[in-house]
Amino acid sequence: MDRLITPAYYHDLFPLPRDRSALVESFDRYGYRPEYPLTVRPSELLGNHFEIVCGVGRFELACERGMRRVPVIVREMSQKEALLYAVEDNLFAAGSSASLSLPQAIFLSRLLEGRTKSLPPRLVWKLARVSESTFWRAVKAYDLAVGKAAGEHPELEELAPHIRVAEILRRDLFPEFTRLWTGSLEVHTFQQAHATGEGRGRGAARKNSKATASERANGTRRGPAGEDHPPRSAKRPSRKKDGRTDASLPLFES
Repeated sequence: MDRLITPAYYHDLFPLPRDRSALVESFDRYGYRPEYPLTVRPSELLGNHFEIVCGVGRFELACERGMRRVPVIVREMSQKEALLYAVEDNLFAAGSSASLSLPQAIFLSRLLEGRTKSLPPRLVWKLARVSESTFWRAVKAYDLAVGKAAGEHPELEELAPHIRVAEILRRDLFPEFTRLWTGSLEVHTFQQAHATGEGRGRGAARKNSKATASERANGTRRGPAGEDHPPRSAKRPSRKKDGRTDASLPLFES
């Protein structure tokens, strides 16, 4: 255990503390399961040490429980290969664990795309266990939050995209994005608070809704210049001499 170290890039992949409740519950029930060894590689910085590629959470929990030895698999790989391996392992583990939020899954999938590996969007929303519509709403919210925070802090532009996101979270530059990341804020709630069409605030929306209700009650409608007009009457079908109606005419105004 003393020769195992956590890689520096891990804190960019997971800039905020992760939810380990499921891992703790499994450890309490079954102990450390040897069928899930850590994946490690020889350290490039410290001789006779090994860098953890996959299993940092299990390693930290084992240390907290006072374990001195854990099973490992040693693999020879470069730092870039180790990074991709760690991203894929955590992303695909999302299919069997609730430890990753949807924004985290989007973040990891984009990190793979930036390293010449591409995942179909369908696979990502399947792994995150969400619908297609929820996935695309989350993508829009993610891009909005990252773009807004980066625009307000130009110094972030010099950073790699995934490190930029990590800094936004570490410094809590956009608190609602942080809540979205941790899963304490739902995607549709975030979108309602940051809807496109920024000229219309919530107060204006309430005012317009009240005006619309008043117009309905008075039977009037508002014209382009603000003047009131009587309500439009719906077109009704013409009636022929034999009592039948002309079906070619609409019953209601489109």
